Amino acid sequence: MTKLSVIIPLYNVEKCIEKCIVSIAKQDIDPTDYEIIIVNDGSTDNSLKVVENISKNYSNIIIVNQENIGAGGARNTGVKTASGIYIWFIDADDFITKGCISSMLTKAFIFDTDVLAFDFCRTNTKGELIDNWINFKFKFTKTILTGNEFYSLNYEHNYIVLYFFKRELFINHDIYFKNNIYMQDSEFLPRLLHKVNSVVFYDKVIYHYVNRDDSSMNNKNKTVRLSYYQSIIKVSTYLNKFQKTIPNNSLMYNALTKKQQLINRLLFRLFIVNDFDNNTLKELIKLLRENKLYPFKWVIDKSN
Repeated sequence: MTKLSVIIPLYNVEKCIEKCIVSIAKQDIDPTDYEIIIVNDGSTDNSLKVVENISKNYSNIIIVNQENIGAGGARNTGVKTASGIYIWFIDADDFITKGCISSMLTKAFIFDTDVLAFDFCRTNTKGELIDNWINFKFKFTKTILTGNEFYSLNYEHNYIVLYFFKRELFINHDIYFKNNIYMQDSEFLPRLLHKVNSVVFYDKVIYHYVNRDDSSMNNKNKTVRLSYYQSIIKVSTYLNKFQKTIPNNSLMYNALTKKQQLINRLLFRLFIVNDFDNNTLKELIKLLRENKLYPFKWVIDKSN
């Protein structure tokens, strides 16, 4: 068993995967203490060749190949392959701070925390910081929060790359990612955090999110944008089903209501700004109605 398993889904990122892997492999910790699991999710470019060449220089890189089933399925494969006490999901087009893992693990083990949360920054593809984007710090009212307390304070910000998770959370509670949807973080995190006894904050910028023009959020392709919109509807539906399984006076239940309001406002905004054709709009309205999301009931947050 190792201390940490870093899991990277790999799909057609030949231009940026080397920077990601090297930032993880060149760290301040013995390679025997952590593993880098790269799940090749059916890449059709030279991503796998790049990774195979890099792996010759690092003994702790593990490559797993599978047919394309999406980032969620790749992460699930990584979890099932992992041997680490903690798991860290990293996206293949991002990178991490130099010399950070040792002190992060030290804090995680001192508190024996289920989850360690930390900060991030946003850069462009040249590595230059971008300030005019999401600017937030996780809210903590005390040193250790339960998962429900943490989510109630931070339901707006769901980025799974900003956590160490104990691997036993996945195994003991049989919690895994959904396949073939965008916004997996929003669907996955509340289900997992509901089972978490302790979350501790490591107050340093660790993760470097790289903004790319071809990301799902920025992609101009109508097919991709339609798939993204349909995924948001699925996420809302999944959250609604999960919410019905928990007490309606609980912290998690109330936080999920607020999260659903955010999602509904996003659905409304994207419905307006996307230039879908009339037939597509009709199909989306039908889908929204079937999932009780249309008319857009929560465009205005009535709690304020």
